[in-house]
Amino acid sequence: IIRKITEQMTWKYKDEDVGFVYLNAGLVAGYDDELGFQIYHFDLRDGYWHHVMAVLADDGSADVSEAKLYVDGKLESTSSVRSQAIDTAATMDMNIGRIDAEYGYYFGGSIDDVRIYDRALSASEVEELYRAAFPEPNIYHVDGVSGDNSNDGLSRETAFATIQKGIDVAADGDIILVWPGVYNESLFFVNKGITVKSAADAAVIEAA
Repeated sequence: IIRKITEQMTWKYKDEDVGFVYLNAGLVAGYDDELGFQIYHFDLRDGYWHHVMAVLADDGSADVSEAKLYVDGKLESTSSVRSQAIDTAATMDMNIGRIDAEYGYYFGGSIDDVRIYDRALSASEVEELYRAAFPEPNIYHVDGVSGDNSNDGLSRETAFATIQKGIDVAADGDIILVWPGVYNESLFFVNKGITVKSAADAAVIEAA
């Protein structure tokens, strides 16, 4: 995902073929990319956006093993670690989404809102950034017995009457809770990434 080269050292965060994020530090000469590394557990290949942040507090002797990776605001555990000093001097270009201009090897996905800080962020700051980028989803209620499509749908007491009304109002990531009843309607999701599920006992949907 990100690669930095100094005169003597190359270090990078990348997405491995197996889907895990991998931090690596190695020598420029000899192409020894396995001197030091951290491999993390989280598999990014689920088709959803994720907030990924690497934090390294440089105390003058920065090491691969000291780096921390946060995925969706939470500190990620490692599956394998090998210590190696990192040269953090700013002597050559940084590449985002590729190895470098000569070799390419482009990241097979989308990257957005890249930020580089001049200090190590705390765990609470990382979580705040994640919450700002991925706000909590809205939860809409549908009750075919007592609901009304003029309601706001934000509670069972103010539920919508139809599932389609909930779909129309919801945005990507939102959740629609359908209370028990028989719903005679056809549903059109219009490519929205939302979740529709029963709030209690199973609801019945009959095609209109």
